[in-house]
Amino acid sequence: MGEDERNRLLKSFCYQLSSEDSLRATVHSILQAANIPLEEENKNKREFLQRGFHSEVIRHCQVLFVQGNYFHAVFEACKVYNKLVPKRLSARRTVNLL
Repeated sequence: MGEDERNRLLKSFCYQLSSEDSLRATVHSILQAANIPLEEENKNKREFLQRGFHSEVIRHCQVLFVQGNYFHAVFEACKVYNKLVPKRLSARRTVNLL
């Protein structure tokens, strides 16, 4: 049995045990704490990767985006951009001076 199949069975079992909405929210948070990928997280990850972001943006923002922390994901992307642009510009200026 692969990891994906195990996670699918675990989620199914846990959600069957929790028939009330209040219990479902608790089960959902427990599964998230255990780093069990949930359907909406898989959808978010797929959407994020399909956008073709720079590898540094993916490295710094993917986890936040997948968790649904869109504001913080964009904030981290801006920080990466502000860090990389001056480096690239200074590298070009050095090349042009030579």
